[in-house]
Amino acid sequence: MKQRQARDLIHQELTSETNRRFLNRMSAFKLERGLPDRLQDLLRQLDNAERKRWSS
Repeated sequence: MKQRQARDLIHQELTSETNRRFLNRMSAFKLERGLPDRLQDLLRQLDNAERKRWSS
């Protein structure tokens, strides 16, 4: 039972509005706009491969 209580307490703390505001101010937790070029290229290749497969 204590493990469940600890899990619930940690979840409650991490999802609290106060903690979200705090983490949003830290640069390590900010989302970057867009995707890195390498990931964009890989996604483009995947799309092309899927199109070729389904158009055959």
